[in-house]
Amino acid sequence: GLSITIDASAPSAPSAPDLATASDMGTSGTDNITNDTTPTFTGTAEANSTVTLYDTDGITVLGTATATGGDWSITASALADGTHTITAKTTDIAGNTSAASTGLSITIDATRPTATIVMADTDLMAGDEASVTITFSKAVTNFTNADLTASNGSLSAVSSSDGGITFTATFTANNIDDDTNSIAVDLTGAIDTAGNNGTGTAVSANYTIAMPAAPGAPASVTATAANEQANVSFTPPTSNGGAKITGYTVTSSPGGITATGTASPITVTGLTNGTAYTFTVSATNSAGTGAASAASAAITPYAASSDDGPSTPTTPQSTAVVE
Repeated sequence: GLSITIDASAPSAPSAPDLATASDMGTSGTDNITNDTTPTFTGTAEANSTVTLYDTDGITVLGTATATGGDWSITASALADGTHTITAKTTDIAGNTSAASTGLSITIDATRPTATIVMADTDLMAGDEASVTITFSKAVTNFTNADLTASNGSLSAVSSSDGGITFTATFTANNIDDDTNSIAVDLTGAIDTAGNNGTGTAVSANYTIAMPAAPGAPASVTATAANEQANVSFTPPTSNGGAKITGYTVTSSPGGITATGTASPITVTGLTNGTAYTFTVSATNSAGTGAASAASAAITPYAASSDDGPSTPTTPQSTAVVE
């Protein structure tokens, strides 16, 4: 006679799909984030049953395979960028289909990282520093100064405090006059979590570098006489030449006696009592020393009186201002 088997029982649901290690690209082989748009999934099911893989909606079929000996492997059809929940069902040889397996959440990210470069100041003098901010479209690793090129200057080591999206550094301009400069990022060195590396180059806006000039002349020079010395006051020049003023020099006439300082007033010593003097002031920066100011009005140092009372000058003390 004819022997038949009636099987109306649905098989057990297969195991949750597992993203194959070879398909789990990027910084981790276990984070289920990948740039592989046709990844391979593996799992177990009733031996010799047919396993069907589904996308998030539970309807879209991504592939089928036979669970030979209970093990199955399916390479999915193309998945779009984004998060997907992958499930599987198994159909036994009698045609009974199981419930869906537990879902596996994966992220497909096949988009390469891009970057923008912004300098805090694009109008620089030689030796100036400017903050540089490099912002990637997503978190990246493996990005270092080796991926950066800066025209006519140097960059400090890049660092990130937000997990690799934003990097900062300090640019220091060389001693040069150049109106055409930029900072470039080689994007091929930056790798995102899914394993995508950038492509091409990102370039900053143009920045200029100018050499500083010597500062202008100080103004409003006044001198006040004392015993064998004079206190000389002045106002800084209206132009520092594009670089910080590092010092001032006061010069007497006659005698060419000098004194230096970093701010007004400056005391000139070694003068001769009874001799009338005028004074000029010049400013110095990294480019050199600028022109001398107009001379002050003449003053005459004096010796203190020998009595016990207040000191009086041997000649009338004078204070003058020259604009």
